[in-house]
This record gives sequence, C-alpha cells and structure tokens, in this order.
Amino acid sequence: MRVAARAARDRFRTNGRVGAGVLVCLAASRFRSTTTAVRCWLWLTLVAALAFPCAAGVQGVPGYYRTHWSAADAAPPNIRAITQTPDGYLWLGSSRGLFRFDGITFVQVNPDAFDPSRSQQVNTVAAAPDGSVWVGYRSGGVARYAGGRLTKVNVPRLRGNVTRILLGPNGEIWIGVSDASGTQVYKFEHGRWSVLAADGSTDPLLGLYLARDGTLWTAHFFSLFKYPHGRGPAIPVPIDFDQAPAFAEGSGGKLWLVNGWSLREVIGTKMVDRIETHDIAGGTRGGQHGLLVDDDGMIWVAGENGGLIRVLERGDEKTRNLSPDVNAQTLFRDREGNIWAGGYDGLDRFVRSAIFIEPIPGRLLTGITSSRSGNGAIYVGTDVDAYGVGAGVARALKIPYTIGGICTGPNDLVWVLTDNGTYRDQHGKQDVLRQAFAKERRASASCVIDAQGKIWEATAGLGIARFDGGNWQKQTQWPVRSFIADAGGGRLLAYQAKNGLSLLDAAGEHLLLAPAQIKIGPVKLMEHLGPYWYLGGEAGLIRFDGKRFSTLSAATYPWLANTNGILVQGGYVWIIAAEGIFRVRASDLDAAFVRPGGPIAAQRIGGSEGILGRPNVFTAADAKLDGRGRLWFSTNAGLVRVDPSRLRPDTLPPPVSITALEARGHSYAGADVSLPAGTTQVRLGFAALSLTNALQNRYRYRLSGVDADWVDAGTRREASYTELAPGTYRFAVIAANADGVWNQTGATMSFTIAPFFWQTWWFKALLAFVVLAGVVALVRWRWTVVSATARQRLQDRHAERERIARELHDTLLQGFHGLVLRFQAVAELLPDQHKARDNLVTALERADDVLADGRERVRDLRNDSGPVDLRERLSDDASMIVFPPMTWDIEVSGTARRLSPPIADDIAQIASEALANAVRHAKATALKISIDYGGRRLVVTVTDDGLGLPAEVKVSGGREGHYGLVGMRERSARMGSKIEIGDAPGKGTRIRLSLPARRAYAE
Repeated sequence: MRVAARAARDRFRTNGRVGAGVLVCLAASRFRSTTTAVRCWLWLTLVAALAFPCAAGVQGVPGYYRTHWSAADAAPPNIRAITQTPDGYLWLGSSRGLFRFDGITFVQVNPDAFDPSRSQQVNTVAAAPDGSVWVGYRSGGVARYAGGRLTKVNVPRLRGNVTRILLGPNGEIWIGVSDASGTQVYKFEHGRWSVLAADGSTDPLLGLYLARDGTLWTAHFFSLFKYPHGRGPAIPVPIDFDQAPAFAEGSGGKLWLVNGWSLREVIGTKMVDRIETHDIAGGTRGGQHGLLVDDDGMIWVAGENGGLIRVLERGDEKTRNLSPDVNAQTLFRDREGNIWAGGYDGLDRFVRSAIFIEPIPGRLLTGITSSRSGNGAIYVGTDVDAYGVGAGVARALKIPYTIGGICTGPNDLVWVLTDNGTYRDQHGKQDVLRQAFAKERRASASCVIDAQGKIWEATAGLGIARFDGGNWQKQTQWPVRSFIADAGGGRLLAYQAKNGLSLLDAAGEHLLLAPAQIKIGPVKLMEHLGPYWYLGGEAGLIRFDGKRFSTLSAATYPWLANTNGILVQGGYVWIIAAEGIFRVRASDLDAAFVRPGGPIAAQRIGGSEGILGRPNVFTAADAKLDGRGRLWFSTNAGLVRVDPSRLRPDTLPPPVSITALEARGHSYAGADVSLPAGTTQVRLGFAALSLTNALQNRYRYRLSGVDADWVDAGTRREASYTELAPGTYRFAVIAANADGVWNQTGATMSFTIAPFFWQTWWFKALLAFVVLAGVVALVRWRWTVVSATARQRLQDRHAERERIARELHDTLLQGFHGLVLRFQAVAELLPDQHKARDNLVTALERADDVLADGRERVRDLRNDSGPVDLRERLSDDASMIVFPPMTWDIEVSGTARRLSPPIADDIAQIASEALANAVRHAKATALKISIDYGGRRLVVTVTDDGLGLPAEVKVSGGREGHYGLVGMRERSARMGSKIEIGDAPGKGTRIRLSLPARRAYAE
C-alpha cells in the first residue's frame, strides 16, 4: 500500500511540472551548458514516464493475441455456434440469426422465405464438404445455405429445439432435437431420413458428439450414452450433468467432456475428473460451455457466464491459467489454427503468438539487465518497484523511490539507482548506500559493474565515480560523461552528445568518434555482443569491430529508427526499435554492414499486437537474454518475452472470394453476371479468407481488356472502373496472407455489359455499310460526271470535225473547184502550141489531185463521226503496215463493243506506231494484237517476237531524235488511259494499253 500510494503521489506531483519542465530544458539547451541541458532532459524523461505512461498491452491468454469484436463492430450478440466452410468463411449462429464473417466484415444471411414458426436463435451450424452450411434453430427446424440461398430442409416429424447438427465423413447427417416430449436423433443416410434407436432417456438432449472413431455420444440431464459406429443399441455411461456439456478430442483420441462442475476424461464407460470448472460458470453451475484441444496440447474450457480456463492435457491442475475477462459459450479452431470464441458480448479471436507479456506492476522506466549468477534472472525498474524475473514468480525488490537505472554483477549483485540513494540487493539482503555525488543530491544516469565486481556510476554534469571499500572515488582522470558501458579490463566506453564517443582507461580518454562522425543522432544504446560493439540511436545503428565503424542509416532501413536494444541468438539478430521488435538473419546484417544499402529482410514480431519500442528514453538496453536463453524486451506493453519456437509462418494460401459486384445502385453475385445497357461504372469487392490477420492480407487484381498487367491493391479490398464500354469482361483477383503466401489461382468473375441498339455490332456494320455505299455512290457519281465531261468533249470534238468537213466542202473545195473550172476554160482558149497552155494544163492536173485529196480528207472527217469497230480499224491498219514474210493476227476476248471515234483513232495511232516499230526496228517475224472487251476496262495489247527494247530505251523511256514512244505516252495520257511498254514473255516487246470502259465504249 505504501509503494502504491507513493507512486500515485509522485505522478500527481509530476503532472503539474511537465509543461514547465519542457520550457526549462529548452532554455537550458539554448543558454546554458550541455551538461545542464542533458541533466534537465534526463529528469524530464523520468517525469514524463510517470506522468504519461504508455498503454500496456493486455494478454488475456498467454501465448495468444486476442482480438474482440462487439456490437460496436457489428458483431452479432449471443453467438452460440461457429463453423468454417472450405472457402474460408466463418459462419456464426447467434440470437439474431446466421452471419458470415471474412475477418473484417459481418454479413447477415436471411432465409429466402419468412416462417412465423422459425426462431431467430441459431443453436448450431455445420459446414459440409460441398460448401453448404446446415443451420439448426431453437424452433422452426433446419435450414441449409447453398448457392447463395438459405432454404428450409424438410425433416419428417421434426419438432422442437434443434440442439446439434453433425456431419459424418461419409455424408451422413445427425440432428439432435429436444422438446417437452423427450429426445430424438434424426439421421440422414442413403438419401432418406430415419430416427436413431431410442436410448431410453426421457430427459432433454443436452449434447451430441461424433468421435473420430465413428462413435456417436448423446448427453442428457442425468445420463450419457454412446452408439458405436453411429448405430444402436445405446450403451449407458454413468454421469450427471447440470447444463449443456461440451465434448472434444485430444491427442491419441482422448475424449474430454466438460460441464458446470468439472472437466473429465471419458475412458470407456468411466469418467476421470481432471479439474473443477464451476469458477468459469459464475458459480451458477449453468449455461453452455465450449471445449477444444489446441496444437500445444492445451485444453480450452469456456463458460457461458464468464471466464476461460486453459490446462495442459498432460499435467495437473497447477498448470492451468484462468482468463476471467473472456465470456464465451462456444469454441472453434479454424483451418489456420486460430481459436474463436463466441459469447453474449460478441466474438473473440485468439491468434498464436510468440509474445508473452510478463505481468509485473507498473510502467517500465529502465532497460533490462541480466543476472550474472546462476539464477539466470533479468531485472527491470518500473514506476512501482524494481523486479527480478526468473523461472518462477517475479520478485519485487521493494524499492520505495523513483528508479533511474539498474546494474547487475557477480554473486547475485543487483545495483539500483534511484532519486534518493543507491540500493544494493545481494543474496536476498538489501541495504541503502549514499549517492555517488551525495553533496550535490544528484541521481546517477548510468552504472557499470565489471567482471571483478568494480562499480562505476556516471552522473550528468558531475563526472564518473567508482565505489571502492564503501566509499565513492571520483575518477578525476576521466572527463564528465553521462552514459557509460563496460569495455573490459577496467576500461569504460563513454558517450556524451557534446563530446562524442570515447574509450576511458588508466591513461585517460581516447576519442573514438567525434560528434560529427556519429550519423545516427543521440546514442541511447551501447551493447557489446561477441566481437562487436553496437551503438543504437535515433537515426540508425553503428557497429564497431575494434578498428572500423560501420553505419546503417534509418533513412535506408526505417525499422532501425530509435534502436533501443539488440541481441544475437541462433543465427539471428533481434532488434527492438521505435516500430517494434525485428528479427533479421545475422548473415544479412553482416553483409549490410560491409556494404551499407544492401537488402535486409526484417521480420516484425508482434506488429499486429501493437508491440512497439520505447522511443522517449535517454539511455536504453531494451533487449536481453536471461540465463535460460530466453529473449526479453522492454516495450510499450511492458516487459515481454518472445518464444521463437512459436514463430510459425502461415503457409496456407488464403482462399479468395469476390464478394460482390455493384453497378448503378444494384449488387450482383455469381460467376457470370449480366449488366444492363448504359452501365459504365462498376465496383468489385473481394476478400482473402486468411482470418489470422485479415487487415494485412494483400491483393492484386486485373480486368481483361482494361488492365495491361496486375494492379497492386495493397490491403485495399475493392476495385473500381469507369467509362466501360459494352462487352464481356473477366475480372481476376489473387491474394496473399499476412506472411506473404500468395494464392496464385485466386478468384474470377465475368460480367457482360449489354449495349444499346446503336452500340451493337450489327448497327455499326449497317452504319459502315451505309457509309461505304454512300462513298461508292459518290465515287460512281463523280466518275459518271467525269466520264460525261470527257464524252462531251469527244462529242464536241466530233461536232467540230463535222463543222470543219462541212466548211471545207461548202467553201474551200467548192471555191477551189470553181477556180479549177475557170482555169480550165482559160486553157481551152489558148492555142495548142502556146507555151503557157502546157504549164497551165500541168497545174490543172495538180489541182485535180489536190481537190481529190481534199475530198478524201472531208470524207475521213465525216467517217470518224460514228462508233468504230476497233478490230476492223486495226485490221485495216495492220494490212497496210505489215508485209510478208512477217505475219500478224488479231485476237478478241469478251463481248465486242464499238468505240467512240476519237478513242478509236488514238488507239489505232498507238497500235500503228507499235506495228511500225516492230517492222522497222525489232526484226520480228510475227505480230499479235489482243483486244479484251472487259466490263470495267478495255485492254489492247500489241506483242512481237523481235529483239525487244534496248537497255538505254528502257532506262530513258525513248531514243534521242525518235518520238514514237513519246507520242504513245502522250496519246495515252490524253485518253486518261494507262500504257505499259516492256518486254514480252520469252522474247520481244509488249505494249499494253488499258483504259476505263466508260470512257472507251460508245454504246
């Protein structure tokens, strides 16, 4: 009482001084010496630890981390049954009905149809291998959840309170029912229901259990029966019950049974009492119980009216522990080994943990020091007392003053620094010594006890003193330091922010690191492990091998910020820093110190349990091994022990479920979903069913046609998409549990967005066809216009030729003919021997020739005005140009059609030039003219078997001084045709002329 009252008084006094103390320390840092500032901040740290202690962790069950969901978290009340389906979901039977739980969200599952006879209270749930869930109600019978629907199961003649549903390994189903008329056990096997042979009891059925060997057990108020292989006759086992019992099997097939009186082992037809259990039933000996055996061989016993007992399956009652704050009436172990407890106030999860919180009173003020004696204990100081923790119960040293530090030495020596003297505890005896600097009434900041038992204390602003023969001797050869550590051989490692790191020995001070060389901020940890010294600070960790300092910065390794403790065990290095406890491989840490910046795989321990370091401390040694090799850490939750053997990673890939697809205010479920036209936005929810730490499950997802690769969603459990077009999409999601084990198969969902009619393929095709038809019509119209223009030009040309022919005939030829007649008359008047007569007659003869030639030209102009037979025209030209022994031939394909005269004339001119070239230059023996009357084009080809075109003509397109080929191309361009001049197949020359049919044909 005295210690507690003193602690409360000190906290009350210090609360009012913290605010002022901050101002004083700031002023000291600015205007006074560094020694004064350090002294001030050390005092303020102790005051703040008392005034504002960190929240301590509460561990309801040692070795397990507990999470509780209450009504405030939407958990259902009065949970009486728990099961898990193969897809990983947890199913809860409660007084409000059936609920599904994914580790984060509770979803109520309602029956398809309302039944006024059905109670909301679910007494029992059972998961089948096919993923369905069987549900038993207090009244209203049985329902089955499958395919997203909860529907009633018709069991013939079933009435009353369904107390238990069991599913056998071969698909058989047992349903236990209790009502006023007695007990019935229904069995479904081979497609039909039957009633199990009566066991002779008329008492209500309290429990039903199917053992691994196939034995069915039924428990009543005052009797217990077993049915070997699930069939009668029933074998009675003498026992008495007060309320609903619970069964569980342990190692080797041991059967355990619990009720409001005791935990018992069932051996054959006998009962062996183990422990009394009335303390977890609240003294009423009533209510429902939960029972299971975990992987550690611990039996869990839960009582409806409060409390949880755990006891070793192999052991005695002394090994049990009681957690009175756990209120549970049913227990369940999931696929990952987590223990779930359901009760009146919600749901509890117990996750196997390596963290054990030592239940010592108060808040930690000091680091940890380990005993150098055979007891192997560790020592810490709190705001209540100093404690030694060993194999048994923590021992209080009964120190009545504020504790500033603890040191241990040989022969079970414990040295405790306080604000009112130094306490020495050895072999259970305790005495009080005056402070090292008693006159100044200053508490020491740190102390050291070396292997020879020499004791040093460092006092901020005053110096270092050694305890010798009952007196304190100030070490004047050493400078003032506030933080010291044993360097062996009578030497000390000393640190002060202003002066850096030094080695102190008989010769004095040897500077190791100047302040500017310390890149980790203020040093708060100096630990000697093996061949290395480790210095921990606010911004990282330094290692010193006696010659060289290596630094790992918290900027590169954030988990090293505020390193307060370090220890080595079994190839691993354990570090406690601001963010918690971390384990790394020693080889990884060594490699990083050699080459800073290299990767270090740091495993965080106790992160989900909120375990953090103590950042606001001046000096620290927050990680130690005790004499039994156990790991201890000073944390925000108090003194904790870590058991590495319990660090079992969850190697099970988590099942993945796509929980819903939401679009336009509606929710859809299923593997293939159809969405209405106009949908452009969707939201998909998903969950990984690793229930150990569902908040830390990680996700990746991908939508085909939208995402080029997997999208890393982190811990986010939904994906949203906008501006989606009509079509079919496939959404896939994969997930990893908190230990990084991925389910690469994941889950998929396909959904189809229906299009509006204007978004359909046929509408787009029709639109494309209309556009294409319009383009074709436009091209045809344009071609018609161009052809009509060309034809009009030809017609104009024809008309002009007719006009010229008419004018020549009516004017020039007639006038010329009249002149000839006049001259003829004149010639007749001249004598026959007159010299002029002969000349005039000769001129008249020449005039007749010119007149005949003019008439021929006029006739030609008249003849070219009508449609032309191209074969006939080319045949006439060829017969005038080609003479034996050269031969020629005309070949016609297609339906012959007449050509417009100008076109026929140009084609004839080109063909005549080709024939003439073959006769004059090619030394050909045969010529062939081909006419192809195509529906779209007219093609005329002239081929010879001569020498072919010279190389220079092919290159230049003609020969200097010769214009035949040039004229061909000009005539072709004037017609709007295409001409090709090149080699014929085999040998010779081929001239191919191609022009559109619309332009060529006159008909």
